[in-house]
Amino acid sequence: MDRIFDQIFGDGGSSYNLPTLQKPNIELRDTFDSLILRAEIPGVDNKDLEVEVA
Repeated sequence: MDRIFDQIFGDGGSSYNLPTLQKPNIELRDTFDSLILRAEIPGVDNKDLEVEVA
């Protein structure tokens, strides 16, 4: 998971000139029947957030 956020938010060797973004604080838990992802993303409302898993 850290590798994915590194690629998106920095430290991934990207050549894009994007502003430096701070990595969100995340927690990923695996339960018996599901994965639970919790993230602190200041300034983003739940209704404006979409999560896709492939």
